[in-house]
Amino acid sequence: MNAVDKVRAQLHLPVTVQSAFQGNFADGRYRELAASYLKSIHHAYGDVEDALAPAQAAREQVDREDTALSSAVRAEQVAKMAFAAGTTDTMLLLVAQQALAAEQARAAQARLDQAASIINLYKALGGG
Repeated sequence: MNAVDKVRAQLHLPVTVQSAFQGNFADGRYRELAASYLKSIHHAYGDVEDALAPAQAAREQVDREDTALSSAVRAEQVAKMAFAAGTTDTMLLLVAQQALAAEQARAAQARLDQAASIINLYKALGGG
């Protein structure tokens, strides 16, 4: 069961509330308020559903960037060892270090994007 299905299962209450409002109350004003309430519930549900997809995508991007960062760290270590052993020149080491720095920046940006998407999800769930 994915995250959207979990939220959908937890939000089954508005359907029950809607059927109770429709069948048991004749007061027009009360029905109007109930309809407004249900509209806000459905809107909130849509906001949560809209925030879940970017949060999931951001988490997956962080995982990919972590894998790439590990590879860049390993490549830089190998380049350092090769340079220390005298089997290569400084250019290979500099290229590996440059690639590592670029990957660190991408990983940091992915984590920032993930934090922003989690904040948006919390807001959609009713948080500050």
